[in-house]
Parts: sequence; structure tokens; C-alpha cells
Amino acid sequence: MDQEETLERLKQGKEAWNTWAERTLKEKAALEAANQPLDAWRNRSRVDLDCSNVPVQADLSGFVFPGQSVFRGEFWEGAKFQNAVFNGSAVFRRVRFRTAATFANANFKGETRFCHAVFLGDADFSGCTFVERADFERAKFERTADFNKTSFDKGAQFSKSVFDTNLIF
Repeated sequence: MDQEETLERLKQGKEAWNTWAERTLKEKAALEAANQPLDAWRNRSRVDLDCSNVPVQADLSGFVFPGQSVFRGEFWEGAKFQNAVFNGSAVFRRVRFRTAATFANANFKGETRFCHAVFLGDADFSGCTFVERADFERAKFERTADFNKTSFDKGAQFSKSVFDTNLIF
């Protein structure tokens, strides 16, 4: 989905979004079972969101993202992704979180990239599961960064990241 399609689907709410996501994941399973190519599926399941176009607090708690999810820009009023499930790669490269960013208990099943991300408010990753590698290279945390009870199954990279205040592991 492109930016416009993503925003339109988000406006329909979590229930409609997750119904679409579950249907999309079933399509993928059927294609894989039939040994069919996934190129068209990848395009349909991709989420592309310029966060700067979200004027209010983004509450995506409990949302299911079926394929690759790419977030760009700035979250102006906070971002909530508690209990979200990212089935494909999740890319938050260079995203600025102006206020609190909450990912508590989110499940990241694909590669995850927060490289060069800037967290101006608290960043809560407590209880998250990162199944594939998590990349926080050069991320900047200006307030508390909470990774308590977080699982990094294939490791995490924090090289050259900056933690200005509290870091909780």
C-alpha cells in the first residue's frame, strides 16, 4: 500500500485494519502452500506511513502489520504501539518521536530498524519480543529508554547510540 492507501485504511479503525491484516496473512499462507511467488502480495501488504501526516497521537496499539512496515518523518503527539504485531520487517529509520513512544509488549517478527531514530520523550520497549535482529544503531534517547523484560532472539545492535538519561534493561 502506498501512503494514501495506508492513511485511508487507518481511518477505518483497528478492527477493520486487523481484519484486513489477518486476511492478508491467510493469502500469504495460501500462496506459500501453492509455491506461488509473493511479489504482488508484498506490495499489497506493505505499510508506508509518513508520521508527519498524523496530526494527533497515533494509537496503533494492538494493530497487526502483515508485511513490511515503513515509518518516516515525525510523530508530533506521541506514538502508541503496545501489543502491536509486526509480521514483516519494521523500519523506523530516522523517525523522530517528539513525545513518548510506547512499544510495550509489541512483537517484532522480522528485522527491525530504529537506526538514527530520535526519542525526545520516554521510549518504552518493555516486554517486547524481537524475533530477528534489532538495529538501534545511532539512535538517540533523550529520556528514559526502557527495555525491561525485552527479548532479542537474534541480537540487537546499539552501536554509537546515545542514552542521555535512564537506561533500563
